Amino acid sequence: MTDKRLKIKQRTGYFCGMFGCNVAYSMVNTFLLMFYTDAMKLDAAALSLMFLVTKLIDGVTDYLVGCWIDRTDTKLGRNKPWMLYGIPVFAIGFLLVFAAPDFAANWRLIYAYISYSIFCFGFTMVYVPMNSIVPFMTPDPDERTTILTIGNVGGTIGVLLAIVGVPAMIQMNGGTSSISGYTKTALPLIAIAAVVYFFSVVLTKEDNLPPMTKKVSAWKNLRLIATNRPFLCLLGYMLFNALQLACMTSVLTYYAKYILFDESQVTILNLVFAAGNFIGLAFASPLGKRFSKRPLLSVLLGIQMLCWVGCWFAYTQIILIYICISIMSLAAGVINPNVFAVLSESVDYGEYKTGVNLAGTQTAVFGLFNKIGSAMASSVIALILSLGHYDNTAAVQSDSTVFAIRFALAGVCFLCSAASFASMLFYPITREKMKEIAKSLQERRQA
Repeated sequence: MTDKRLKIKQRTGYFCGMFGCNVAYSMVNTFLLMFYTDAMKLDAAALSLMFLVTKLIDGVTDYLVGCWIDRTDTKLGRNKPWMLYGIPVFAIGFLLVFAAPDFAANWRLIYAYISYSIFCFGFTMVYVPMNSIVPFMTPDPDERTTILTIGNVGGTIGVLLAIVGVPAMIQMNGGTSSISGYTKTALPLIAIAAVVYFFSVVLTKEDNLPPMTKKVSAWKNLRLIATNRPFLCLLGYMLFNALQLACMTSVLTYYAKYILFDESQVTILNLVFAAGNFIGLAFASPLGKRFSKRPLLSVLLGIQMLCWVGCWFAYTQIILIYICISIMSLAAGVINPNVFAVLSESVDYGEYKTGVNLAGTQTAVFGLFNKIGSAMASSVIALILSLGHYDNTAAVQSDSTVFAIRFALAGVCFLCSAASFASMLFYPITREKMKEIAKSLQERRQA
């Protein structure tokens, strides 16, 4: 294997890792809120607070795991020990979330706090090293984009499997109002996720590890990344993009059930999104290699904004909704790998400026903002549903609830796209600057 091309087995390994993460996380991201409101019968306002509190806890563990990764130095590598030992924690947390005992209402809420926190920590253990390993797999920015595109293909297939298979399995096992329907669905899904993710640990290799630098405190790590302008732009993007995606996936369930009056549309709409995303991935690497990240991402985010405007006016016109979701997901397919390539660029930029490689810490903070955005989505949606007087016992919702559902989808997602667009306008690294940084780092490591 040369310095600029990974072995096929390593690319396959990264594919497996992203598949394993996403197939399980997609069930949580898409169906957890409805599981809590319709199966566990928890209050939407109480859930809004729960998601915020658990993410505060998750934020601390995210950052600590990232710092610990940067201090890890083993024969297995810097990231792979975390990937390996995170598998059982991730699997157990996932099962606990959807295996809720038949407690009284207050105890059910406490159980939700505990089980969801365990799941979040397990996901941190497998997902943070899965992303922080990328700069150590190759020094070539274009090759990183290719790796990340392959990973996104794996992730998209995982999402596709979840959004197509999970609704059918839930219905087959008891329906969306049955706890057992979710529990029986979760068991085979996490088994698949854990086994496939394990192959990632076996196949990936850290070929571009920089020498271990002097260990610095977690507080100093935070101060160092606070001076990393490209990374700060990326955090702004990630926060609002995660909020947008989580709002869309969660609200589509309510939109199909209470506005379109056809729950099967959840699967179709998610399938349309996944298919468009998958097609967009085919253009991610070529476009990423041809254009600098800022103009490329700005144009694509502008397209997404227009699509959400279209969704608002489409209302119940399902064909128009299909068209808008398709175009939006095509843009997302190109955006996602290039954003993760931006993360690797920001890691190199930080090492170039400070002499300290903080891939683990930056990936953890990046993941934290992703999770905060996702948690904000659950909290924001729960709050909007509560303000719209959502009634989880009613087959037909009031006009105020219907408006709340529409706004939670098209309105919130448009605002999130606009905020992501604004964040990336300030991203400073061009293709020429990145080549200069990569060359300088190579010279330092060979010295």
